[in-house]
Order: sequence, then C-alpha cells, then structure tokens
Amino acid sequence: SSDLAHQVAFAQSCQVLLHPTIMLGSKGSMKEDVLEVPKAPMQPVEVVRADSAESFVKQMMRTPDMNGLVLTDFLSNVCGSRDLLAWAEQICSLGEPVKDQLCYYEGHEAKPGESFSQQLQRQLEADFQECGRDLLQQGLVEQGAELARGSPSAVKALCQLLQRSMQLHESCAEAGGREDLRWKIKLEMNQDGACTKYHDDMIDVRFAMTLAGHGTVLADNKAVDWDFYESCEGIIPALAEAEDLSPENARSIIQTWNERITKGEVMTEPGDLSIMKGGKLTNRPCLHRAPYCAGEGMQAARLLITVDRIPQD
Repeated sequence: SSDLAHQVAFAQSCQVLLHPTIMLGSKGSMKEDVLEVPKAPMQPVEVVRADSAESFVKQMMRTPDMNGLVLTDFLSNVCGSRDLLAWAEQICSLGEPVKDQLCYYEGHEAKPGESFSQQLQRQLEADFQECGRDLLQQGLVEQGAELARGSPSAVKALCQLLQRSMQLHESCAEAGGREDLRWKIKLEMNQDGACTKYHDDMIDVRFAMTLAGHGTVLADNKAVDWDFYESCEGIIPALAEAEDLSPENARSIIQTWNERITKGEVMTEPGDLSIMKGGKLTNRPCLHRAPYCAGEGMQAARLLITVDRIPQD
C-alpha cells in the first residue's frame, strides 16, 4: 500500500540524511568540527532529577564519552505543577482535528524589536486561538471552555517551559562554542510517521520532551553495537530487500534491527526532558527513536516538543 511504501521509505531515509558517516567528508569538510570519541565504552545515559540541571548539562558537554541526559519531571520543576500535562492529554484526546505540526523559527515573521521569547508567545497564542475557534466550530468543545478560548493558561505555562528550556540549552552552546545559530522550536500533536528506528540527528544538541503519550526512547550506551550501527549507514537491509511487506512485518523488521543496535533502552515519561548530543558534535551521538505507537499509520495521542539551535541560513 502507499502507506506502507511511505513507512518503508521513511524508515530508510530518516537517518541516511543525518548519520555522520554519510554527511561527514574528507579534510576540509564538516568532519573537522566533530569530536572524535575513541572506540571505547560510552558512559550510560544519565537519568537525574531536574534540580541541578545546569551542572549536569555542563558536565555532559565537557565529557566526550557522555552523549545523553534525561532530566526527570523537568516540567513540574519549571511550572510548579503537572497541569500542563493534563491539558496536553485533553487536547490530544480529540484526535485527528488537532493533528498538527507547529514550527517556530527565531526571526521568522517577527515584529521589529521583538525578542524571540516575545515572538514565540505571540505566535503560540495566535495558533492556539485559531485551534480553539476550529474546535468550537466543529462542536468539539463548549463556548467559554479553556480549549475554545485558545488555552490561555496552558500557553502561558508552555511559554514558561520553553523559556527555561532555551536558557538551559544555552549552557550547551557556551560549552560547545557555536554562536552562529538561531532557535527552532517544534510542537507535534498527534503526528504519526515518526522515525521508530534508532538514529541520530545532524545537529549539535537536541532537547526533546513529551507532554502527552509515550516518550522518546534513548539507546542504552552500555549495550550499543556501534560497529553494526555505523556499518548499516542508515539502511535496514531486510527492509531494502523485501517487497510487499505488511505494516506488521515492516514494524517487526524495524524492531528486530533496533534490538541488534542495542539490547537496552532508556524510556522517558511525559514531562521528562531528554538532552541528546547530535552527529554534528560527536561521532558517538545519542541514538534515539520514537515509540512504536507513533510509527506510520498509527493513531498516537501524543504531544512532542523539540528545541534546537540551527544555522542562521
């Protein structure tokens, strides 16, 4: 089917474009900027409380054989409650009508003299007000309900959460020394087609947090077969060679390949913040994947936030 073809194509391509063995060239290319980590065991992904976030982040950035960090219940630490998680679960429970991907780029459609925090708040308010009007028109919410009014309390808390995340992300920039970047923030609501195979991202550092649904899954560094991962160059041979696969068989092949990459996983929960080094920073980046319930053709009730710094152009 076309859905299956898309699933297979996505699974094959989602890392080919990102993996450092594909993107990094010879002398004079991007490889000169990548920290070469000796082929020795990596430290486990640290799972810690959010109270001392800055010190843990700076430690990870200074330590070549550390590539991932999970700050548990980061959201409650920032917002003082879990109300935002309840809102996310409520809005995602509406299903297809709220399925969307919202991207915010620093400087894009910004007003003169506006900081990115101000730009982000204004654009989030506008997008969720539009969402509220659509839900009201479809009869999915009642007049005067929080969702119908554009979720003002949730948007305020969301802005607070994103502002704190960006402040913490700047600790990575200070350690990494990359100044020529701008912010990119993405919210994915009820999106399917996520990359459920282990991959890394061709960026310096990615922050990821789930507010509803299953969280991002990180590979357990103690069990990663790096030689096998690098030899695959983003390709799952069994998918490339097979024809007319059922969605179930395709998912089974991806799962089997993932288990060959690593026997252990680090699961995250709504409100946890995952901090992952990417392939632009190290040749041993943090391998991660979407939960299987967010794969192609699935109907996941899920809200995922990612915070990146990307090149200005």
